[in-house]
Parts: sequence; C-alpha cells; structure tokens
Amino acid sequence: MNKEQADKLLEKYYKGETELDEEALLKDFIAGEEETFADEQLIFDYYKEEAKIPEGLEDQLLKGFMQQQKPNKTIKLHWMRYASVAAVLLLGVVFWFSGYQKHQQMLAADEQFALMERALMEVSIGVQPPENDEVVVLFKDENLEIIAK
Repeated sequence: MNKEQADKLLEKYYKGETELDEEALLKDFIAGEEETFADEQLIFDYYKEEAKIPEGLEDQLLKGFMQQQKPNKTIKLHWMRYASVAAVLLLGVVFWFSGYQKHQQMLAADEQFALMERALMEVSIGVQPPENDEVVVLFKDENLEIIAK
C-alpha cells in the first residue's frame, strides 16, 4: 500500500465507511510508517488501549451491583410488607366499625319500636271498655256498634 491509498483509507475511516479488514490493513500500514503518520498512530494506539477491558471487570461490576441492590430490596420488602398489613388492618377496622354502627342503629330502632308498641298497647288497654260477659254485640260497623245487655 502506498501513501495515497493510505490517505484515501484514512478519509474513509474518518467518515466511518471502512470495513474491518480495511481498518486492519490501515493500522498495519500506519504502524510501519510512524514518521509520516505519527498523529494517526497516536489515535490508533489510544483506541487500542481503550479497547482492552481488564480481566474480571465484568465480574467485579456485577458483584458490586448485586451487593448494592440486595440491602435496598430487603428494606423495601419489609417496609412494604408492614405497610400492607397496616392498610389491611385499617380497612378491616373501618368496615367493622361502619357495620357495627349500622347494627347499633338497627338495634336502637328496634328498641324504639318495641317501646312505642308497649306505650300504644298501654294506651289501647286504658281506652277500651272493660270486658263484660253480659254484653252481646249485635251489629258492628265502622261508625256504629249495636250491643245488647
């Protein structure tokens, strides 16, 4: 490869239009021509160093990530568990109390009705004439009652 071809490949490389085999050819050529392409050699060296990932980095990152995540999950789960239990208990108390109040109101209404019924019975007994076995009802209508002694 000559300098003109290398310049064309570099232009193509900077536009992002090169293929992997062209990039490898360009890197090999520039490595041999350090004086002419010193700036490009620095760029390729930088990217070569950048591309190397230290061994075990993924494992370390994953391990650190899992250690950070575990305590937060357990705290959240305990907090949510207690909050849900409290919410269920609160709802149960509210429903029980509302049902209890309705029950008490029904009992109070029943007691008031029974009291009114007793009072009316007392009044009714007080206004009725005493029973007399000698009196015979001959005729009874809404407005008229005929009795015989």
